[in-house]
Amino acid sequence: MVHEILSELIRNGFRRIIVLSGHAGNSHMVALRLAAQDIVIKKDEAKAEKKTRIMVLSDYDFAKELTPKYASEKDGHAGTLETSRVMSIKPELIKAKGSSSFPEMPRFEVVAHPELYFPSGVNGDPTAASAEKGQKINEYIIEQVAKLV
Repeated sequence: MVHEILSELIRNGFRRIIVLSGHAGNSHMVALRLAAQDIVIKKDEAKAEKKTRIMVLSDYDFAKELTPKYASEKDGHAGTLETSRVMSIKPELIKAKGSSSFPEMPRFEVVAHPELYFPSGVNGDPTAASAEKGQKINEYIIEQVAKLV
């Protein structure tokens, strides 16, 4: 689907595109990058008069840069960073902060169901989350995306 959308954007004259995902899952991001790469390669091979530039990133790429300041290096899904961000934007979605969980995934192994390693859905420490942290994290992400644009 992303490949088709990018193809149509290019066909309609767009040459600089940012694909900004709100989901940072590995396979999801790889799929987005592969779609973008295929488009860029095809445009390059076609010797297009204008260079096509596509960036693929997640808002979490920027949030993760703030890890040393706000969260554990192992922070991830539903941890301090994500929970803080939601508390800042839509606090009514946070029913309870849950408890911390730092599951260990097998290093380098491709597993069929990574969610089995953290059945609570938490990879981090949501108890350390706050709306104030979330506001600062969200502002940082907005600043970084604005710089890219």
